[in-house]
Amino acid sequence: DGPFRAESYDAAALIALAIQAGGSADRSSIQANMLAVANAPGEQILPGELGKALQILADGGEIDYQGATNVELIGPGELKTKRDDKCMDYNYNNQNVYMHPCHNGANQIFSISSKGEMKTNYDDKCLDYNYGNNNVYMHPCHGGKNQRFSIKPDGHLQTAWDNKCLDYNYNNGNVYMHPCHGGGNQKWFFEIPR
Repeated sequence: DGPFRAESYDAAALIALAIQAGGSADRSSIQANMLAVANAPGEQILPGELGKALQILADGGEIDYQGATNVELIGPGELKTKRDDKCMDYNYNNQNVYMHPCHNGANQIFSISSKGEMKTNYDDKCLDYNYGNNNVYMHPCHGGKNQRFSIKPDGHLQTAWDNKCLDYNYNNGNVYMHPCHGGGNQKWFFEIPR
């Protein structure tokens, strides 16, 4: 009956699922499998479906644990859309961000901090929304609303600046902000590199 009952349930469930996914209770195995069981792709797992999730993993399948608190872990990991298997990539030569085949480089490993800053493992720059032309690129962090990102339960990534969604133009690969439409190229998720 405590105030964090749902969060405690989800934390325990995620540990059990990461152990099943990795076949080991070793700390490094749990850590390596946590994002994979907590995020898309995979079959959505709701409260009370822990047994079902364990069986899917035992059978070699993938799960997306939603649990009691609609879990979505925010990296570090590759940032992908449901459109295809490409990863968001930071071109450190021109600071632009675009979709590119995944290669597990530091410039493709993103995370969102508790302040909403989205960074890569490559350097300390933040993803920045240029609201003048809607493009996003890596820029020195300044804490502005156009650098504070959050991922919504439906996979939309938005800033505190306005209600536009991070979008992937699948014709040219560029990533930019666009009015939300719910397409697969606006449904983002983190995945641990394989």
